Amino acid sequence: MAEQFLDSFFKFDYESAKALSTHEYKEELSFLTKSIEGLEQGVRDKVIEYSQGVERELLNIEKSNSKDTLILNYRMVAPNTKYKANNSLTMVKGSEGWRVARFGS
Repeated sequence: MAEQFLDSFFKFDYESAKALSTHEYKEELSFLTKSIEGLEQGVRDKVIEYSQGVERELLNIEKSNSKDTLILNYRMVAPNTKYKANNSLTMVKGSEGWRVARFGS
């Protein structure tokens, strides 16, 4: 599910990403949707094209103090550069199963 979320996220398909997220994180994704929609069409197209080229590598999975929380650590590599950044995705298990609760450093 984490990979499916990341695929949607980096394609700016926030509606699909929301379906895999907690209620609280859906609100953040709604804000991101408004931000990307506010860009001029040509700029938006370039941002989406660039973002879709981001490669990611799962580094490890950490168990949190809570048995219902996992932290997945990734290395992100920007397209056409050597720039790498580490990022994490937090997943929590609730009544609907595992959901993304946070994505970011």
